[in-house]
Amino acid sequence: MSRRRVAVVSSCAPPLPGHPVTGGGLRTAQLIATLQSDKHSVVTFIEQGALPPGAPKELVPFEPSTLGAQLRKAKPSVIVLEQWALASWLGDPARGGAPDVPLVIDLHGSLLLENVYRRGTVDVVLDGKTKLEALRRADLLLTPAAAQLHHFSSWAALAGFDPRELPLALLPLATPTPVAPARQDPDPRLRLVYGGARWPWIDSLAALDRAAEVVLQTKGSRLDVFTYEPPRHGLPFEEDLGSWGDVDAALRGRGERVASHGRTGHAAWLAFLTDKATVALDLWEPNPERMLAATTRTIEFLAAGLPVVTMAGACWAEELVATGAGWAVPAGPEFGEALSALLTDLVDDPSRIAAASLAATSLAERRADPQITGRALLDFVNQPTRPVRAERSVVEAIVAVRQEHLDETLRSRAAAHADEHARLIAEHRDETATLRDRHAAEVAELRAAGQAELAAVREERKREIAVLSAEHRAELERREAGFRQEQ
Repeated sequence: MSRRRVAVVSSCAPPLPGHPVTGGGLRTAQLIATLQSDKHSVVTFIEQGALPPGAPKELVPFEPSTLGAQLRKAKPSVIVLEQWALASWLGDPARGGAPDVPLVIDLHGSLLLENVYRRGTVDVVLDGKTKLEALRRADLLLTPAAAQLHHFSSWAALAGFDPRELPLALLPLATPTPVAPARQDPDPRLRLVYGGARWPWIDSLAALDRAAEVVLQTKGSRLDVFTYEPPRHGLPFEEDLGSWGDVDAALRGRGERVASHGRTGHAAWLAFLTDKATVALDLWEPNPERMLAATTRTIEFLAAGLPVVTMAGACWAEELVATGAGWAVPAGPEFGEALSALLTDLVDDPSRIAAASLAATSLAERRADPQITGRALLDFVNQPTRPVRAERSVVEAIVAVRQEHLDETLRSRAAAHADEHARLIAEHRDETATLRDRHAAEVAELRAAGQAELAAVREERKREIAVLSAEHRAELERREAGFRQEQ
């Protein structure tokens, strides 16, 4: 098995000392750890705006305009992109862009849906076009959850891949950090923790408000909320802030057992999970993005030995309930009462927390081996393949067919117009010839009539002249006769 040079490209930085990390950053760290577990050489490119000052030198900064050239210089055997939007920055290999090598795109979540919530508009035309173009360039598409395989399979088919042999595989979420030792406390108190970036598509107001109520009504329990402003580099629009202002207002003044923490470094966050929390909350108002997302924070909860409370129907819900590593709360009108009942029962019966904690550790351990979770990626890197794909996406093909229909309609109408134009010209010529002949006949008739009238006038004038001449001669003769008589 040959070792390869692999370029991992991401817009999110992996965990760095003193800084929080996004789900995309954790997924980036998992991709790197997976490749390194198989002894591949990894060069990591991180978007410049995501790197804090003093970032490790092994994280190579890039700008969209320079990425293609940087990858060409790095000469990787395989390129792995964490999210499809980066594909548009690779450039054309024939024009100095990234080299034409096998390409893997990790579809960590639905970026298109995220952008809809960011923009607050349902216009997905440009994103949809860019997404299809990106997917068509890939040789392997990865998703972190089985539910996403169904979602992205439709996009892959639309991108032009054979729907019977889609280059789509599962790369389950795994924590890049070690799994904490199993907890031994048989009687843990309810110490709730919630954490993550304040993305506008996450609305946890009702869940956190209800959890705070339970904490204040039960002895010895507490709620700690860790949130931070997400990175917004590269966003060409003003991102909506969602309901987070309302969350701050709802938790403010609840007492010392309900605490809101600001920006926290990743190491401090993991230490808190391991040492001071017993149950994690991954709760929010269901929406298309949340129900599809395989929340990366959940794997960190599990690795810390924390059972997770999530929404029924969410990506993690079935596995958490089936393994005993967590609980699922139904959405809708019964949500509040169901959550209160669950948390109150956990306070009354701490053994449920202890048992679920062991199950959480067990589940995290099964996810911890990158040789297992990363098998699809490693198999591809070891033996890359270039799947057959159409020259254009299904959407582009449909547009082309529609254009052909429109062109044919235009040609047909143009031909019909030309025939009609020729017919009208011929009719006009015939009508003009008829009118010209009629005009010539009328002119000839008028000319003949005029000549006859002129001849008649001339004859009349001759007669009048003859009469006048006769009268004149008679008058002259009369005058001459009178003159003679006078003499």
